[in-house]
This record gives sequence, C-alpha cells and structure tokens, in this order.
Amino acid sequence: MLFIEFPKVGVRVRRGESIATIESEKNVVFPSPLSGEIAEVNRRLEGDPTLVGSDPYGDGWIVKLRIYDLKELDGLMSPEEYKNYLC
Repeated sequence: MLFIEFPKVGVRVRRGESIATIESEKNVVFPSPLSGEIAEVNRRLEGDPTLVGSDPYGDGWIVKLRIYDLKELDGLMSPEEYKNYLC
C-alpha cells in the first residue's frame, strides 16, 4: 500500500459514504458503516497502512465515528457473520 487518505475530523458522513481511500495497485474506498461525524482518524496508518489488513480489530482501525442514529447498529454484521459472508 502506498498511502491512505482520510476525511477531516468533524466531517459528517452518511452510511455508505467514503471514510478513507487506500491507494496501492488500485484505489480501495472504505464506506462508512454508519452515519455520523468523524471524531478521530488513525494517523498511525499513514506510516503503516498495512495495519488495516493485518490488525483490523486492533491498531488497524480507520476512524472513530460519533454515531447519529443508534438504530443503524441493528443492520451491522458481527465479525463472525462478516467472515462467513466473505467465504
């Protein structure tokens, strides 16, 4: 991976809108799973964007989001459901 591009802290996003773009051989856009406001971005990824794939539940987090509608949480998959979805 060459670099990662974040939105600015304070930017409001809707569910499905981009929260980050990682450029490697091709651009990969990460959609927001929920609507909210970007509260924090993981600047550590600027030095090592491979953490997104190698440690997604630890140091590879992308953004922290202030959620607008907690009801949107009901539509998310658990980590196990997502792994099954990918297989």
